[in-house]
Amino acid sequence: MASSTPTISRKTHVVPTHIRAPETLITLAGVSLSVRQFLLILVGVSLSYRLWLALSVLTSLPADQILRWGLAALPCCGALAFAFITLAARSLDAWCVIAMRYLLRPRRFVWQLVRVHEPGFLGEIPQEEDDVPASS
Repeated sequence: MASSTPTISRKTHVVPTHIRAPETLITLAGVSLSVRQFLLILVGVSLSYRLWLALSVLTSLPADQILRWGLAALPCCGALAFAFITLAARSLDAWCVIAMRYLLRPRRFVWQLVRVHEPGFLGEIPQEEDDVPASS
């Protein structure tokens, strides 16, 4: 007779080790770019090119090319800063959000006494008690 013992199959699970590490999209010259970094650089380069085309009216100035290159490089440099600079394990855009929340926070607080137990608090109408004798 054949034995009817069930075979136990062991399931193996892969333990994720790179949970907080961003996925690498592309590697150029030893620099691995995440999707976020790639998109930030792409936006910066496209804004720089658009600004380069818009500054074509500066051709009448003597130092037109130097001024044009300098102004067109600003969006690209800003995008590179936002893509690669991290301070205290936070990206530069997170620091900008923190700074804006701090600047928009109220500086002065006014203390007002709140009387909770007074009749008429929050628009309540005080009810008068009727002198109706209780029937027993």
